[in-house]
Amino acid sequence: MTLKKGTGIAEASDNRVHKYQLYKSLSKAYETLGDYSTALTYHKKFSKESENALNIEKERAINDLNRKYEQEKYEREIQQHNIEIKKKNRDLTIAIVFLIAAIGLSGVILSLYRKKTGCTCGLSNSTRRNSEGRHAAQRTRNHLMKRFSKKWRGLSKMRENTWTTGSQGTGLRK
Repeated sequence: MTLKKGTGIAEASDNRVHKYQLYKSLSKAYETLGDYSTALTYHKKFSKESENALNIEKERAINDLNRKYEQEKYEREIQQHNIEIKKKNRDLTIAIVFLIAAIGLSGVILSLYRKKTGCTCGLSNSTRRNSEGRHAAQRTRNHLMKRFSKKWRGLSKMRENTWTTGSQGTGLRK
C-alpha cells in the first residue's frame, strides 16, 4: 500500500509526473491481483493524467516555439534597423562630402573671379591701402633688382677683363 501513500502525496503536491506514473503502477498491481474494476479505475486516472502531462508538454513546446519565433523576429527587426541606420549614415556622409566640395569649389570660383576682375569687393579701405602699398613695394623692388643686375653684369665683365688681361698686376692669367 505504499503506492497509495505515494499517490496521496503526489495528489497533495499536485506532482503530475509522479502522479500518472503511480496510477499506472497501481493499475498494473490491481490487474495482477485480479481486481480488474480498481485496475480500470486507476488506468483511467493514469490515462487522464498522461493526457494532461502530454498537453502540458505540448503547451511548453508551443510556448518555446512562440518565444523563439518572437526572439528571431525581434533580432530581424534590430538587424533591419541597423541596416537603415547604416544607409542613413552613408547618405549623410555623402551629403557632407558634396557640401564641402561645393563650398570649396565656390571659394575657388570666387577667388578666380576676383583675380580676373581685380575686384576687392568687401575689403575695407585699410585693407585696400595695404594691398596698394604691397604692390608699390613690389614694383620698387623689381626696379631695384633690374638696376642691380645691370650693374652686376657690368662688374662681372670688368672682372673678366681683368683676369684675361692681367692689368691688376697679380700676374694671374687665364
